[in-house]
Amino acid sequence: GWDLEPVITVEHPAYGSEGKVIPKDSDQVVFQMTPACTLQGVVTWGGSAPLEIYMVSLVRRPDGEGMNGNVSEVMSLMMSAPRTTLTNLTGEFRFGGLAAGSYEMVLSRRFLDSDPLEFIVKQQEPEVVLSQRVEVAQGDENFLEITLEPDGEAPRAMLEGRVVVNGEGLAGATVKVSQDGDAIQELYTNSSGGFRTDPISTQEWVQIEIEGDVTVASGEVERRTLYEEWKRPSVDPSKNEILVELDFGTAVIEVLDAATGSPVVGATVSVGGGRRSWRGRALAAEVHAHDDSGTDSKGLISVEVERKGKQSLTVSHPDHEELRKSVVIDPSGQAPHATFRLTRSVPCRGRAVLPPDFLTEGNSGNLWFRSSDGKSREWVGLSEAGDFSVNGLKPGEYRVQAFSGRKRTKSTTFELGPQGTENLVLEFEARE
Repeated sequence: GWDLEPVITVEHPAYGSEGKVIPKDSDQVVFQMTPACTLQGVVTWGGSAPLEIYMVSLVRRPDGEGMNGNVSEVMSLMMSAPRTTLTNLTGEFRFGGLAAGSYEMVLSRRFLDSDPLEFIVKQQEPEVVLSQRVEVAQGDENFLEITLEPDGEAPRAMLEGRVVVNGEGLAGATVKVSQDGDAIQELYTNSSGGFRTDPISTQEWVQIEIEGDVTVASGEVERRTLYEEWKRPSVDPSKNEILVELDFGTAVIEVLDAATGSPVVGATVSVGGGRRSWRGRALAAEVHAHDDSGTDSKGLISVEVERKGKQSLTVSHPDHEELRKSVVIDPSGQAPHATFRLTRSVPCRGRAVLPPDFLTEGNSGNLWFRSSDGKSREWVGLSEAGDFSVNGLKPGEYRVQAFSGRKRTKSTTFELGPQGTENLVLEFEARE
C-alpha cells in the first residue's frame, strides 16, 4: 500500500553515505554532506577481555522524524548494506567513514569463517548476542562500550513495579511473564501490591500480563486484566519500572449528530482496545441497566473507565461514521463527561471493473477504502458481479485498491459528494 519514489544515494569515503528522494518538481538533487565520522568501541565480559571474537554490524536507521518520515527514504536506509567488522583479542573494534546519524548496532557471534555458499545452503543464521541504538555525531569522540555478563551473554535485568487499585495496593494479583507464547515466570504481588521478576535478558522482548480481582464501578468484584504490554528490559533500571494505577468509575458519554446537534439514539461506545476493552451500557433511566442497546433517547450512555484522565473511546452507529479519539474524563465531574459529534454517513455503492485474470480461484475480490485524511478506512467484499456497498463513509476524497488473494491493483481515487452515490464505477489497473 506504499507509494514508493526513486532515491539517489551518494557515497564518499571522506563523507559517508546519504540518500534522498528525487524531487518531483525539480531536476536537481542537492546533498549537503558532512565529514565522515569514526566510531570506536570495546566488548567486555563484566569488565574483562572477552574469550571470543565478535562480529559487529552497523545498520543505518532513520533519525529525526523516524518511521514517520518519507517511506522511500526510510526503506532506502533500512535496505542499505550494513558496515561490518570484527573485534580483536581484547574486544576492541573501529568503524571509519560513517555519516553522522542513528545506527542499529548488532553484536553477533563470529560467523562466515568458511565458504559463504555453505552458510547459505545450510540456511544458517547469525547468533545475535545484543543489539542497540547508537548515535554517531560529527566532531565527537564516538565511543561505545558494550558490557556483557561475565558468561558472555547479553546483560540481564529485573522488571519491578506496583499495582494500585482504587487507592490501595492490590495483593495477590498474578504477574505472568511470557516469551513466544510460553510463560517463563509467574509471580504474585505482595501485601502492598509490589512485585519483582527474576533477571531477564535485555536482548529479549517479553509479554507482561497482570490479572487480579478488583472492585469495579458497580461495586461487584470481578477478575480483570489490569495490565498487558510487551517490554524489553533495559540496563537502565528506571526504564524497568511498571506502575499500574487504576481507579474504576462510571462516566456518561453524550453522542450528537454533528450537523443538527440532535441526539444519536442507538450508538455504541467502547473504551480501550484489544483484550482490555468494554462496551458502554444504556442509562437505567431509559432502559434496563444491563441492556447493551446503545445510547438512549437523549443520546446518553454510561461507560466504565479505569482511571480519571485521558481515555481512548470508539463511538459507532450504522448511519454515521465511526469516530475514535482520546478524551479527558473526570467521572466525579458534572455529566455528560464527554461529548461526541458524529458526521452522518452517505451511501456509497457501485461496481468495480478489475483487470483481466485478476481474480484468484474461489475469490471474488475485496476493496480497501482510505480517506485522504487517513481517519476512515473500510475493507469490503465484492459480489461475483463486482458490485460493492460501503457503510460509514462521509463526504470527501478516497483512495481505493482492489485485492484478490495475494494480488493487488494500482490505487485509484474518487470524490464522494455530500449526497453520496449509488452507481460509482471504479476501474482498476494491474500492477506491473
